[in-house]
Amino acid sequence: MHLRLTMKLRARHLAATVVALGLALYTQSANADAAGAPRMACEVRAAPYGQGVVLPSNAPALLLVDQTSSGLEAKVEGTLVVGSERVSLGAPTKDSHGLLTLALPATAVGKHSLELTVECTGQSFGEPSESTTSLTLTEPVAFPTTSGVLTHVPQNPPNGIDKVRFEPSPELRAFLPAAKLEVTVNGTISETRFGPIVGSTAPIELSVNTGDACIEDGALHREQRIVKVSLNAAIAGVAAAPSEATIDVPIDCGAVQWTTGIEPGKNNGGGGSTTTETAGTSSTSSSSNAGGCSATPVKSESFAATLGLVAAALLVAARRRKQN
Repeated sequence: MHLRLTMKLRARHLAATVVALGLALYTQSANADAAGAPRMACEVRAAPYGQGVVLPSNAPALLLVDQTSSGLEAKVEGTLVVGSERVSLGAPTKDSHGLLTLALPATAVGKHSLELTVECTGQSFGEPSESTTSLTLTEPVAFPTTSGVLTHVPQNPPNGIDKVRFEPSPELRAFLPAAKLEVTVNGTISETRFGPIVGSTAPIELSVNTGDACIEDGALHREQRIVKVSLNAAIAGVAAAPSEATIDVPIDCGAVQWTTGIEPGKNNGGGGSTTTETAGTSSTSSSSNAGGCSATPVKSESFAATLGLVAAALLVAARRRKQN
């Protein structure tokens, strides 16, 4: 009897603790929203946080990255500050590549700043937000005619996800903060990266899902195949695009060590796309579960929801013990 009573008390205490913790987390989140914590609903920027933009002075436009939440709209106004002079850049427009751009007037080489005012419409979010980004204009550089060179980095053991390094041409590297890079695998868009890419001279490393070439109609093939990886670049405000970079990547389907339990001859799922941001770079990449060429992400519930489920289960268990 003493042991059963102790177990009941412990179960009740644990359930109460979990519920209290869940309520605390919920209250903390609600208070943060009420206190005006950043909601990131409307976000438009020209550079990573805390970094600036460096471009040749003949760049016709700045590239803006719009990560505004679905259902909302960001109204943007730009101002170029050159010394004590302020030049209105107006609202951004989309160029022939579909890039969101702010046209740049002819400006002297040197350090300036860009001010962006973003007003979030479609829902009440208070006053418009303002941000200032440093803008450094360097000596003019000829617009690139070639994108650069792709190099395959084999994976050992092969797992259906290959690494490809991209070495931009010197001209394209100068314009990377105003460029879009689009990677395709066998003609299907795999990843899209928007600038800026600041301060690095190292090759750009990309991951490509070559293992998809081993799957046809849900069946796993084990022969050797060739996957064509291409990269196209576009510069904000520049109509002519440099020639694409391409590389043929061999894949030995029979040697790939699949990381999910697929069954050859069965349809193991479809594909989708995800959008990520790393080091201030927005990217969209496609992924596929067809064939299990890479580990399929496991969908996880939020921490608060998990706590709620655990708490409910413990409360039910405690009540049942009480009835017994």
